[in-house]
Amino acid sequence: MAPESFTEKLVGVGEQRLRAMDDAGITMQVLSVTAPGTQQVPVEHAAELCRAINDRCAEDGAAHPLRFNALATLPTQDPEAAIVEANGAITKPWRRAPRTAAPRPRPYPATRPR
Repeated sequence: MAPESFTEKLVGVGEQRLRAMDDAGITMQVLSVTAPGTQQVPVEHAAELCRAINDRCAEDGAAHPLRFNALATLPTQDPEAAIVEANGAITKPWRRAPRTAAPRPRPYPATRPR
């Protein structure tokens, strides 16, 4: 498989993805950036990259709201920008849950499974 074809299958959420989902019996997919995510990006570029990723996910979700949802990507190396992006994820018309790439569960009791 050519690299372009492989990349398109990973990032493309158009008709080809929808057909593959239908063929596999998948009704909904959650879009997200995989590890290491944006944590490897220099702090001066992280917020801009996260915003672009989240905007793209919002566009894809708005185009197919019954088929796609997403986890927002946050620039965790820039806490103030992460707050701005998390707020945007919650308040934009096509909502997506904020996500961080934490290496282990957080110790906060309210977020731990019971």
